[in-house]
Amino acid sequence: MRQAIALLLLSGSFFCVFPADNPLSVYWASRAVFVCLGYLGLGLVFFLTNRKRLMFVSMGCCAAMCLYFLEIAPHQLQQGKQEKVKTALDSLQDLNRPEL
Repeated sequence: MRQAIALLLLSGSFFCVFPADNPLSVYWASRAVFVCLGYLGLGLVFFLTNRKRLMFVSMGCCAAMCLYFLEIAPHQLQQGKQEKVKTALDSLQDLNRPEL
């Protein structure tokens, strides 16, 4: 039973980091922050119930997801910042156009 739960936890974190093309996987990956917090909560529950192996698996999944998001977050923020600047410049150019 422990191995089945550990396998479910590992596969859940794998599908958050590497989503497939099906809608369920994309939905799961879009809620990855909440999944990571859920793994943290499950790790605490496993700690309180003295399930050490499941606690380490859950905390390990949470840590792996956090490290992955820490790695990709600056790139996503950088792209978002460039899009905002581009949108701001477009709106400024609209102000300078004479009305016909």
